[in-house]
Amino acid sequence: MISVVSAMLSNPIMMTMVTGMAGGTKITKVKGKKAIAEWDAQQKHGSIKMIVANRALITITGSDCQESDIQAYAGTIDYNKIQSFVSE
Repeated sequence: MISVVSAMLSNPIMMTMVTGMAGGTKITKVKGKKAIAEWDAQQKHGSIKMIVANRALITITGSDCQESDIQAYAGTIDYNKIQSFVSE
């Protein structure tokens, strides 16, 4: 599942505050952009959150999968298209 929440977010620090950086959470990169990855190995559930164009919070979630599956899916998204869409 992918969700896009439009928000006036100025930097990744806001993202960190929103997620709380609990255990199983790490900062990673997707297509060269900073993101926060959360993974629960026991539940096989996780998410990747990132800010695009300082205006949209993108959340990609996966259940009953591997952490690498979520990373791979996140890598297929055209963030430039999202950026041009939210910048209009």
